[in-house]
Amino acid sequence: MTDRRTILKAGAMLPFLFASTDEVLGQTASPVSPFPYGQPIGQYPQPEFIRDALRLHFGSALQVKSKLFDGWDKDIVAYGMAPQPIGKDMLRAFYTAVFEEFPDFRLVDDVMLVAGDMGAHRYHALGTHTGGKSPTHAKIMFRGQTIYRVNSAGYIVWRNSNHDHGFRESQLDYFRQPSAAGPVRSWAPDPFAPSVSVVQLHTPATGMTEHRIRDIFAQMQNAFNQPRKRSDFWRNFAPSAAICGLNHDDPLKPMPLSALVERDQSLRAGLNRFKMWTEELIVCGDHVAHLYRLEGKHSGGAISGKPADGRDIVLREQAVYRFGSDNRIAEMWINHDRRLFEQQFGKGS
Repeated sequence: MTDRRTILKAGAMLPFLFASTDEVLGQTASPVSPFPYGQPIGQYPQPEFIRDALRLHFGSALQVKSKLFDGWDKDIVAYGMAPQPIGKDMLRAFYTAVFEEFPDFRLVDDVMLVAGDMGAHRYHALGTHTGGKSPTHAKIMFRGQTIYRVNSAGYIVWRNSNHDHGFRESQLDYFRQPSAAGPVRSWAPDPFAPSVSVVQLHTPATGMTEHRIRDIFAQMQNAFNQPRKRSDFWRNFAPSAAICGLNHDDPLKPMPLSALVERDQSLRAGLNRFKMWTEELIVCGDHVAHLYRLEGKHSGGAISGKPADGRDIVLREQAVYRFGSDNRIAEMWINHDRRLFEQQFGKGS
């Protein structure tokens, strides 16, 4: 399988570091070109050129972060960083501050799309707040999307960034709590250590093939949907598996496999005909990204304090798994669609 992911030592914009652009930088953004809707401007290169230009833009910052700035055209127009569009000087100032606040900032490019002279990528990022005037030493995860326009010389002339501020702020809010003073998940072993290459990151340490992993997940879904085979589902998890995402007070705290089993039992007690359906399954080395939905009829016990009313229920989740050396799931990170859950089980639903 061709691996489209790239590990990058680049920065994503952190608007929370600034009160406002003009206040911090003492500048006023100059007039900019119109929002680039419609057809690509003039002649544009092949999609492979655009993709490689964006890869080079980020990849050049692997060893020297400041090289990130070299891929921007001198007249670049950037949206999404401030209420008004900004140019290269202000863009550079934003990212320089990010690198100072989070010296170990790492960006993982999850998906890259190209159409005409435009490119877009979805990413997630990790960083430890050890720099700046008031370091908290908090480990923060970021995620978002950015759209680019690349000219025929390979320089980015326009970008529009959309960062998931709520996801970031929920973590910062946790670290602001007095109870958060204790130890937190360390992200160790560090996948971004200099001795770990991109190839090593995405080469299965288990020797499992993509076909084998997909076969396991097909069997797991079949077992999940048949009560008599439920034990076959859990047999694919290592007894010591770490489950992250179940503890909403601390999203980074791993929980034992028993916590996931208890949640499953609680949902099954409230939902009849409880089923799992896979929507997307992405295999990368010994890691798996799984987009799925859970369905059932709320005709059993109460869920989240809400008595049964016989309604059909749909829950959506995303999960990332890592297989261990015994070819069983060693780690699982769950991301719930909390808004959908609360619409069905929250107050006033």
